[in-house]
Amino acid sequence: MPGQDAETADVAAVTPLPEMPKGLLKRGRGLWDSKAEVLAGHPIGLIALAEACRAADRCERLDAQLRGREKEWLSIDLDPIIRDHLDGDGVTIVDVTAKVVMNAPLREARQQQTVLKQLLAQVDTFERAAVDAGAGRASSQPATPGVPSIMDKIRARNA
Repeated sequence: MPGQDAETADVAAVTPLPEMPKGLLKRGRGLWDSKAEVLAGHPIGLIALAEACRAADRCERLDAQLRGREKEWLSIDLDPIIRDHLDGDGVTIVDVTAKVVMNAPLREARQQQTVLKQLLAQVDTFERAAVDAGAGRASSQPATPGVPSIMDKIRARNA
């Protein structure tokens, strides 16, 4: 890959990049792209990352509903019971009861945000473990004094 130093190429050659889960939207794909390489050798970490990506996409869709970009947030269901009444002049009066149905996107958005926060904490734990395990496989000492190693770069990026 362009821009890789020898140490980065060695670490990347050890573990193939995992395949991105199907169906991820923009937010989920971005999260996957930023974390999958570090977690490539950790199957449980990749599962947590995939679920975090899906939760991030759900949060994005729920946000769209709350902002009115999707029409599913509010629907009106006319009550099927229509009552006819006659007033004193013989005119038929029809009473229609309207029932407002909320699909609870705000509550669901809060729940998904909580789940996403928990999943990201797990991903972070797995990522740290992967970086620490990688430090044992690849040299964590800079090849040139004063130049950080790939592990130092990964740790700095995730700090």
